[in-house]
Amino acid sequence: MSQPQSQGASGPLSLATLYCPACNRENLEAFGHCHACQTPLPKRYLRVIWPDDRTPLEPGSYLAGRFLVRGPDLVFDTQPGDPPPYTDTHLALIEPYLKLFSWRLYIPQVFGLLTQPEPVLLLELGPWGKVDITADLPILQLPHTLTGLTSAVPLRQAWTKAGLFRQLNWLWQMGQLWPALTQAGVSATLFEPEYLRVEGAILRLVQLTLNPSSETAPELGQLLQAWSEWCPFQAVATQARWTTLRENLPQEADLAATYFQTQIQAWITEVAEDYTFTFDLATQTDKGPRRKRNEDNCYPPSETFLVAESEVLTLVCDGVGGHAGGDVASGLGIQAFTAALPELRHTLISGGDIQTTLEAVIHRANDLIAVQNDAEERQDRQRMGTTLVAALAQQAQLYLAHVGDSRAYWVTRYGCYQVTLDDDVASREVRLGVSPYRVALNHPYAGSLIQALGVAPSAHLRPTISPLIVDEDSLLLLCSDGLSDLDRVEQYWPTLLLPLLTDADSPTDLRPACQALVELANSRNGHDNVTVALIRFRVQPPEHTPPEPNYVQIFYPSPEELGSDVLLLEENFEPEQILPDSLPPAPENLRLSWLRVAVMVLVITILAVGGWAWYQGYWLFSPHQSEPSSPPTTNSGY
Repeated sequence: MSQPQSQGASGPLSLATLYCPACNRENLEAFGHCHACQTPLPKRYLRVIWPDDRTPLEPGSYLAGRFLVRGPDLVFDTQPGDPPPYTDTHLALIEPYLKLFSWRLYIPQVFGLLTQPEPVLLLELGPWGKVDITADLPILQLPHTLTGLTSAVPLRQAWTKAGLFRQLNWLWQMGQLWPALTQAGVSATLFEPEYLRVEGAILRLVQLTLNPSSETAPELGQLLQAWSEWCPFQAVATQARWTTLRENLPQEADLAATYFQTQIQAWITEVAEDYTFTFDLATQTDKGPRRKRNEDNCYPPSETFLVAESEVLTLVCDGVGGHAGGDVASGLGIQAFTAALPELRHTLISGGDIQTTLEAVIHRANDLIAVQNDAEERQDRQRMGTTLVAALAQQAQLYLAHVGDSRAYWVTRYGCYQVTLDDDVASREVRLGVSPYRVALNHPYAGSLIQALGVAPSAHLRPTISPLIVDEDSLLLLCSDGLSDLDRVEQYWPTLLLPLLTDADSPTDLRPACQALVELANSRNGHDNVTVALIRFRVQPPEHTPPEPNYVQIFYPSPEELGSDVLLLEENFEPEQILPDSLPPAPENLRLSWLRVAVMVLVITILAVGGWAWYQGYWLFSPHQSEPSSPPTTNSGY
């Protein structure tokens, strides 16, 4: 059939024919689920890095017969169920991306590599179908809940509209990235302002740039000077403090990075003292429809709901070993952490090194299980063990501790981000620079764990401790692989989790949301136990601070924009089949207009500077306009 036409930001566009990864039936790009089997359709937009002398293809054409060209450096994967194109003949080209796999929250990852005959690199733009939308890319605007399309705003554009807390958060992330980028030989990337984008609070790099040479590698002081020119602080006192920080930066590279991170961290702590942080927490575990017993464990215990105002701790453990005692191992992992609660609290209050303390507690949990294994003379595969994912939050500080393949997802209004990295064979292949992740998933033992608590001495255990700064309302989901398998979180977060952030009438009690996630896991997966822990972060700024701007723009195409033959894929196909019942119908005649965007930006600017009266009026239309009443249970989170 002919491709329907649609008017985009810069002219007519073709709606792609998308092949379902489950049944291979034809669908349109506008569809959220396969019209034949109702499988959620992944929308994978990829950035293309062309050879220097290669002329990009025209929008509307196809690359390698599979990738529909959307713009000069953007393509859409029409066959998401097929393995990615890849050859290892140009491994050096992608090695920096592979080495930085653990930083994929901020750095794009390689999807595939084409050779025609020069290498053409395909980069994943972010979580589940996210894409950078800029004025020069003719992107069809579709419902956010269907495609995941959202605006990644240039850093320099966002900087002037952001408050000091958000600005410091971006600088903190840059400080976290600097040592890793330097070691990988791509720290020059942070000197390319066109490669620096933000999605709300998250700093994201569009692509990586190799340093000219090791002898001429850029220094941190040069980067801070460059950022001072791109993103100047407006307040005089703030600018003076920033200048002092730069002038006191040590000359030695390692000392400079440590000094910068320490100073920015202290600055964030001071600014965050004026904010109010509240944590809603709920947990639930279930043995699933096929397992005889539940080898998962969580803390606080299942079906707990509480509200914390100072700090909060939650854990999910998934026992490994089946009949060999996985439930015992997961219970021992929880026991070790609960015994360490006073120590963790003391470290937080005293300002000690919480990352070192968390690592020590994990080693103790590992030893506790290992001693039990030794006492029962368990050897090799008979040794019981457990995965662990833990979240410890205090005010703006969030620390994730991780071993195994239980996961942590961070959900904001901009997307659903998998923060942890599975300790399995596939991830190891990527970190070693062997192949991209999508290719490594084809390894016969891709999902096999390479480490878990209790199966080896602590000297061989390498837990991951990841710090984050939370400066906006958001959700943190911890879960065992009973839920995360087969991309269920990525598929269903818009309907099950996003409303908890965007709906002013969303319930305070998160237990129904946990129950919905468990039911999803049991109905769509069902092969394993499932455990979830859900934290909702509520960040209330001081009264004199304007809210952070929301850059997400969602536009629904009208039937005219979709084209008259949209529904002609199958005979007798009904329009209601396009969208699941939980999604709203698309309003008609609403299309992207750059004039409308300009007017919106102007209105936001006026509201931001209009004083207290305008500020009060603006909040009437803010997503933060009302806070659900607190439930009767209130404690510290422990």
